[in-house]
Amino acid sequence: MIEAFRAELLKLRGRSAAWVLATMVAFSVLATALVFATAGNSTSMFSGGRPGAVSVSLPGLAQASGPTRGFVIGAGFAGVVMLVLFAVSFAGEYSHGTLANLLLAQPRRLRVLAGKTGALLVLLTTGFLLAEIAGIATAFVMAQIQGVSTSAWIGVDGLRATVSAFGDTVLAGAGWAMLGMVAAVLLRSVPIALAVALAWVFPFENILHNAWASADKWMPGLLLQGLGAGTGGSVSWTRAGLVLLVYVAILAGTASMSFSRRDVTA
Repeated sequence: MIEAFRAELLKLRGRSAAWVLATMVAFSVLATALVFATAGNSTSMFSGGRPGAVSVSLPGLAQASGPTRGFVIGAGFAGVVMLVLFAVSFAGEYSHGTLANLLLAQPRRLRVLAGKTGALLVLLTTGFLLAEIAGIATAFVMAQIQGVSTSAWIGVDGLRATVSAFGDTVLAGAGWAMLGMVAAVLLRSVPIALAVALAWVFPFENILHNAWASADKWMPGLLLQGLGAGTGGSVSWTRAGLVLLVYVAILAGTASMSFSRRDVTA
């Protein structure tokens, strides 16, 4: 597993990883700037009526969670980037024929799967860390422009809110990544895996959300939106996390079985 982990890290040192990190930072900076620029004294909701809804107002931005509001919104878009990254990375190994060579060097397939997944999760965590730092820095600049008090941002409550936002977005991002990985391992084609994964979590789940009142309590994409927002959506954060944990166990088991048993050809 260590060898596979190191090999994937070496691959991630290229331009593609830099673009992923830059995109995540850009989402955070842009979302933070827009949140502060458009906020008023009355409360408005970003993505209102959705599980990932985030409240925005000038008084709210002065609270301990204020500097991470934009980061949380941007992280919702970054989660989709993680889904695409994992799907392309895993399915690309099949499409390019590199997986067969990799398995010749390391025939224990589950170690290869774990090492590759671990390296990509390191990239995911690094991206969200950089994005949050950039978002908070942007928030301090925008607070001065908009006259928002930053006193509540500094201290124990501010640190707690910052850590909580980071943890929520990383967990949600890992969930999006898992969906992309499972689609790639099962379908073994970059365009098909992307089409199926994106169609499921966006058009299909959105249509289901409009037609079924309880969809946001059970569907993985909707639950991930609520988890990433730090609220859980229409259910509690704990309930959303537990349901998603069941999904992860089932999907990880399915992907592991497929990866370890299906033939791999060059």
